[in-house]
Amino acid sequence: MVISLTVAWATPVDCVALGARLEAYVETKAAISTFRICTQQAPTGTSLARLPAEVLGLVGALVQDFVFEDRQRAWIQDLCCCQWDCRPIDHFSDVEVAHLKKKYLGGDYEFLEGQSLDFEDELRGSYGGEREHERRMGRYLRKVDELFGAPRTDMGFMRCKKV
Repeated sequence: MVISLTVAWATPVDCVALGARLEAYVETKAAISTFRICTQQAPTGTSLARLPAEVLGLVGALVQDFVFEDRQRAWIQDLCCCQWDCRPIDHFSDVEVAHLKKKYLGGDYEFLEGQSLDFEDELRGSYGGEREHERRMGRYLRKVDELFGAPRTDMGFMRCKKV
């Protein structure tokens, strides 16, 4: 009788951070590679040619971090919609929010947080926030499916369940 023992390690993955990092890497790879080639090909004696490798690495990391923050915000917005953890006001652009502030409140945005459900229903009907909500849900599911290779199903929203 042969007994075999297999040990497997599993680490939870934050798909928002992973997806945003990968998107930032893909988007900035060409620019960072071009920058590195330019510094390598710079004429000797110029300040660009004398930059230490650590500084070049920091420049690349800063560029990726800048893009990562932007991508992470989009991933978080999409995830919130997929988990039904969003508010109707979250689906409006800055221009629409400014218009609503002017129309209903005459100023401060903080008052939108405490408005009644009727007010939120009016917002939803006025600007088509439901379409934006559905678009974000679909976008998140597509990105996760591409990232992790999950098979596409009609019940894809089940994978978004809050844990």
